[in-house]
Amino acid sequence: GVEGSHLAMQTIRDEGLLDTFMETVLRDADGNAVDSRLADAMTAMTATGRLDVYAETLANTPISLYDPTAADFAFAGGAHFFTPGGPDVARGVYFNQDAIAQTFAAFAPGTADYDGAVDLIAGTSAHETYHAYNDAHGGPGGAVNEGMGIAAIWYAYTDDDYDIAEAIYGTKNFYRDAPGFADPSFPLAAGTGDAELTAFLAELATRDNSGVAYDDQTRLDQEYRDFYEGIDRTDYWAWIEPAREARLEMIARRGHPRGPYPTW
Repeated sequence: GVEGSHLAMQTIRDEGLLDTFMETVLRDADGNAVDSRLADAMTAMTATGRLDVYAETLANTPISLYDPTAADFAFAGGAHFFTPGGPDVARGVYFNQDAIAQTFAAFAPGTADYDGAVDLIAGTSAHETYHAYNDAHGGPGGAVNEGMGIAAIWYAYTDDDYDIAEAIYGTKNFYRDAPGFADPSFPLAAGTGDAELTAFLAELATRDNSGVAYDDQTRLDQEYRDFYEGIDRTDYWAWIEPAREARLEMIARRGHPRGPYPTW
């Protein structure tokens, strides 16, 4: 559970055993120790104390590098990703080995440049590990899955409010509009999964300034049609201001960020 995981991981951190814990549980798809750069990023992610609910996921989900030129990974398009597994690729979180090499370059551990690379990949780790956690606990797919994975990054590494509606609806429109995707059928897919995931999503939503209905398909669909469907998402910088205005209009229509959506 969310609380139990946090208490256990806090004890591990307090006793100076976080590195030992991570060395013990992290394995790649072949059962070997995880690449040291990925291990450092996962350790940095866990050090925040805000994603302790991932502890079980880290202990049972392989964390691997992959060769982006390999035919089995053509579907990934070079991205870092989570897969629940299939006939050719085992379940796990995968990082593009070439992209990791480029991110870390020849930086030596302990240098500011290396630490910056670790922080960057720690953000990606928060997102991709969320997908593994979501999958293990019966969560939805689609734009809610992606949007909550983005919110997990903000939740872990910032103290400010954030806009989950932008993350969810932006994902929906990105798949619809971005060159190379053009998938208008990509679903919003509201949902929560089991009790543990439901509790974690509620925690992510405590700092959401949009009150997006991630767990209510009818309202999620309605507010998308009314406020976000008409905004192009081909270019992020052209999208962000209209999306902010849409959030404000949506809240004004409700009368409160988390208020009920009116019917008329």
